[in-house]
Amino acid sequence: MNSILIVGAGNMGGVLAKGLCSSTRNYSVDIYDLHFDKSQEIEEMTKAKAFESLSGISKPHDVIILCVKPQDLHVVSEQLKKSTLVREQ
Repeated sequence: MNSILIVGAGNMGGVLAKGLCSSTRNYSVDIYDLHFDKSQEIEEMTKAKAFESLSGISKPHDVIILCVKPQDLHVVSEQLKKSTLVREQ
């Protein structure tokens, strides 16, 4: 099973989550957004798991997809650095 984390639950992130969850492949999809209510809406419509913070995500993911607006990328990248999801090399 491939595990996928989608960061950003707007139009693009929501469509990706819905598509991946309805795929015939067996994906484990987690979703995070700065606004938790957006992630929860997608969780209610799909089998994706919503997270309130990146620090609350402890399991490793095969793929992390960033679906955020350019002006929000700095905030999200700082949160990712602080989390255990991304390792500096």
